[in-house]
Amino acid sequence: MFRRQVAWRVFIEEVKRSRYIHEEEMDDKTIRYLVSPFGALINRVFFVGTVTDVIESKERRSIKARISDITGVISIYAGEFQPDVYTFLKLLENEPTIVMLTAKIRIFEPEEGRKIPIIRPEWIKKAKLSDRNAWIIDVASNTIERLNYVRKIAENFDNDLTEDMLIELQVPFHYWKPLKLTFTYYTPEEILKEVEDYKALLTDSLGYISDIMKFELEEFEIETEEEPEVEEEVETPKEEYELEEAYEEAPSSLEKVIIDTIKEMDSGAGAPWSGVIDRVHKITGVSKEIIEEVIEDLLTRAEIYEVSRGRLKAF
Repeated sequence: MFRRQVAWRVFIEEVKRSRYIHEEEMDDKTIRYLVSPFGALINRVFFVGTVTDVIESKERRSIKARISDITGVISIYAGEFQPDVYTFLKLLENEPTIVMLTAKIRIFEPEEGRKIPIIRPEWIKKAKLSDRNAWIIDVASNTIERLNYVRKIAENFDNDLTEDMLIELQVPFHYWKPLKLTFTYYTPEEILKEVEDYKALLTDSLGYISDIMKFELEEFEIETEEEPEVEEEVETPKEEYELEEAYEEAPSSLEKVIIDTIKEMDSGAGAPWSGVIDRVHKITGVSKEIIEEVIEDLLTRAEIYEVSRGRLKAF
């Protein structure tokens, strides 16, 4: 079964600085990724920013707009295959509007050595200033974490990025593959230069929210908290099959339980993803795997969203 790729939370400038494309075959499909010099492997993105300059082309039945964050501006596009996004952008009438969106990145190569990322939103909604600020803080924290890892690796790189080095540097497992590909496509010298340039850009861009961010960018280190481990309950194949049947019969009721649970557990910063799964599992008896699939489906349909990594909010 083909699974949707993770939507990376990155600033626009990181997308624009990603110069290489990596291709993989998955379930008879070719997946193309942008390889960032900062340890991200980007196929989809989650942005929160300000949309301006909406231009409709009736002849091409397409619409173009610009979205900006604190680091830069990039164009987004929608056509007849994204009718909801098309209508949303058309109704903005060039009023600067804060939005949140999940988008697929396609890479246009007009000539050899030149790559232009094409941002095609899958869904888009209006957002509040508080949503934008929360996104900025979350993306900045995660970006600085990755910058710290790539800098340490580049300074100690010796022909190959080994698992022993990743373990020694205490790099989280979900960064291993992106980091290995970063050091496949970029040289350590290129990475160190990019890191210093990007650090300077972030220092300028984040100046106005430095008091909110609870860490000093100059130190180039952040503290991270690990989520507590939750012991998984084992279900028999028969039980799992019966639960799948139950879900197929009443999917809307399960969606309502999930949305209500997110609202109940949200104390302001969003409800913890794993906590929502655990509580819904206890309430309904539905397997955690199915609950997670429904959550992913709700995210895709923009019924809920991730306000930060691993924390959910409902509209």
